[in-house]
Amino acid sequence: MGTSIHEAGHVIAIYYILGKKDIYKTTIVPHGDSLAGTYSIPKEAEQFSQTQEAMNDKICVLLGGYVAEKLFLGPDKISTHCKKDLKRATDIAYMMVRNFGMEEDKYGLAVSEKKDMSQNTNARVDKIVHELINNAMETVEKLLKLSLIHISEPTRLGMISYAVFCLKKKKKKK
Repeated sequence: MGTSIHEAGHVIAIYYILGKKDIYKTTIVPHGDSLAGTYSIPKEAEQFSQTQEAMNDKICVLLGGYVAEKLFLGPDKISTHCKKDLKRATDIAYMMVRNFGMEEDKYGLAVSEKKDMSQNTNARVDKIVHELINNAMETVEKLLKLSLIHISEPTRLGMISYAVFCLKKKKKKK
């Protein structure tokens, strides 16, 4: 159930942020080193160059699974399935700031790596990246909460039944 909720978070983020035409495929069948996957079709122009908006959108989509798990399963039920998505989202945010100068109003234009910057500058970069990730999480959380309206009644009942099952299971362990 957790894997399907995780992937649904990605799908909802793609649907509302990138557009429904961009959803290519989603699966909860393990493949290779991945537990599941959601795939979107990249826009042709984005294969060579990306705007700040497109990179922010990508961060939101990557965080969709994490936010879905947090919202629907609870903060103590977030799985290790989120590791790759969180790392990729964070890496993109660091690239935006350090390599592409996309937050130059807050940071200034610089093309350098962490080891080439002062401790003070790195702390400023970390703060901006933290803001980018938090803003993306807030955006995705709002979208997921709004999307609950569109989830079918049987699916909603299934999610509630699963939550009740988990609570009963937790009580038995005590």
